[in-house]
Amino acid sequence: MYGSIQGIGVNIGKIGGDIVILEVFGDSGAQIAGLKPADIIISVDGEGVDGLSPDRVRDMILYSARNRVRFTVVRGKNKERFNFTVTKSEVHPSYVESRYLVDEGEGMGYIRIAGFNSFAVEEFKKAVTKFEDNGVKSVVLDLRDNPGGDVSSVIDIARMIMPRGIITKVEYKQESAGSMSYYSYLSKAKFEVVTLINGNTASSAELLAGALKDNQASVLVGNRTFGKARVQRLYEVLSLSGYRKAVSYAEDTVNMAEISRNVMGSLTDYDIGGWALITNGLYLTPNGKMIDMKGIVPNRVVRIKQPEQLAELTLIAEMAEQTDIAIGDVDINVFHLEKLLAMLGYEIDPPDLLFDGKTSLALTEFCKELGIKYKDMIDIALQSEINRFIEKERVRLDDQYARAIELLKDQTGLIQ
Repeated sequence: MYGSIQGIGVNIGKIGGDIVILEVFGDSGAQIAGLKPADIIISVDGEGVDGLSPDRVRDMILYSARNRVRFTVVRGKNKERFNFTVTKSEVHPSYVESRYLVDEGEGMGYIRIAGFNSFAVEEFKKAVTKFEDNGVKSVVLDLRDNPGGDVSSVIDIARMIMPRGIITKVEYKQESAGSMSYYSYLSKAKFEVVTLINGNTASSAELLAGALKDNQASVLVGNRTFGKARVQRLYEVLSLSGYRKAVSYAEDTVNMAEISRNVMGSLTDYDIGGWALITNGLYLTPNGKMIDMKGIVPNRVVRIKQPEQLAELTLIAEMAEQTDIAIGDVDINVFHLEKLLAMLGYEIDPPDLLFDGKTSLALTEFCKELGIKYKDMIDIALQSEINRFIEKERVRLDDQYARAIELLKDQTGLIQ
């Protein structure tokens, strides 16, 4: 299925020289087998990984000849060894992130879409339902760095949030093909929306941004988008043997439509010499504006003033708020906390998984400056306070995100 891959369902990285599981996807073979974040991988199918890069270990897992991959991992502060056998299956990363903006006022939420496919549609639907059930009225929709994807998925998502109107128009190159329009039939918008875009918002993501803007369903904040909105299709380039077969069916001309109907089933690998990506048409905004090579211009142009610091913060995950962490514990949350403390300039060792005395001292200073209670334990209440701080840092460093929140709070003159 588009958007899925064959694998075991983990993200891995290198921490302090070790290959570490950073994330385990839900309902994956890895989760079913019992692998956990912070597990240190020692071997894959009996082959040690010491000194190897994460990419090399990733290849060992993905391209293993076996459908069931064997792991030896080290876990916890006692460094116990465990053996797991994980069955490969169809897995997919999360394409939609959603959260409540609890510090920004009542009824505000955030949704980020990383790409468009059938999985993104289902995840977006769940986020919308969750927000509706919990009284969310205003949403920051983040399409930044979204490269696009399946257009039908964009149509499905637009129909969940955009009031009745045209989503996009397709103008084909062949006059005989004419044009086509896709519509939303929603009687009323479910949320007040401000949409974030940038120069890496591309392709079908631009269709959604253009639809929301032209239908006055959202204010766009950020920078001009990439500018790619073509209807494209892969066509086979025939070898000499394939050409001869095609001519025998198509008589005097080689018509690709006729080949598709009559010949493709009889072609072998030797009959196809390659593939060509052909542009058949262009997508336009509801108002008929060209997107390709021009991009979508936001209603509010806002640039990021400290992009390096923001990029560093983006790599720091929020605390899980699931279990307390004591000095001496090994936990993936410690790694992200230490990255945060290092970014803020506190004196700690290179970030790792161990909550040690030096990290505790730095955390003591951090909590003192913020007026937060801390007693040698990162309990769930403290994790929540740390997450609130991370959210405030996002607002401080992400000028576009901050502007979107301001607009939603004001809710006057959103649409021009």
